[in-house]
Amino acid sequence: MRCLKKITRNQALKDNIKIVDKPKTDANKMDSFRHKFEATYRAIDGHFVRSKAEILIDN
Repeated sequence: MRCLKKITRNQALKDNIKIVDKPKTDANKMDSFRHKFEATYRAIDGHFVRSKAEILIDN
């Protein structure tokens, strides 16, 4: 059990865990992006894309 305690006390590990955790605001940014640039073009396969360039890539 000493190894487990050493690992959980390791400051470098704690710092890396904090870096890996994503802030909760990323979801809000994606939502605002989707509302700001709505997908208005329809590709041949039926789903919507945001630009004519995406239609060319999709088709």
